Amino acid sequence: MATTVKLVNTSGAPLPDGALVGAALAHANGAEVYLNGVRQADPLASRGRLVAVLERIREAHGLDPTIEARGHAFREILDQSLRLLGRLEVRPVYEIGAGGLSLDYFRDFLTVDAALGYAVLLLFDQGQPFGTALCRCRLVRCGRFYLAARSPQGGPANRTYCTPEHRAESHDSAESRTARKRRRKRSATRPK
Repeated sequence: MATTVKLVNTSGAPLPDGALVGAALAHANGAEVYLNGVRQADPLASRGRLVAVLERIREAHGLDPTIEARGHAFREILDQSLRLLGRLEVRPVYEIGAGGLSLDYFRDFLTVDAALGYAVLLLFDQGQPFGTALCRCRLVRCGRFYLAARSPQGGPANRTYCTPEHRAESHDSAESRTARKRRRKRSATRPK
């Protein structure tokens, strides 16, 4: 059964960037996304496009920033995402408090696709941490997208498997045991 992500976006409680990116990754991983109670119009077609875009973003972030191919990959996907933003309205909102006027801007996403398109732009934004943290689980039966995060115990971010359980499962697989055996044999036969 597919999971459901229910986003609520109001001027009093706007969606944070992390929630938008999380919803986009959840959608790519099979979740249905609702925005203010409205279901996405064509989730299957959207999911296929989003998965392809996320793969391109991962590839582009892995390229040397000085080469032209990275810029080309970003421009191609950016064009697709900007088209979705036609369904986004930005309105000023203000709050008057004891300290005076506070002005901000509310992003009013008219469709789920507009919200997901904005999330894709956040993955591109070099001022945001999302794009460089984008990973895909290498466990064959999983393959879900996730944002790499540093372990609470310290050390580098996990960029290979989405959960510790998937890391353990992969390392305990017959394929991994065979590869370890081969490496041990090879190192045992090498002259020292």
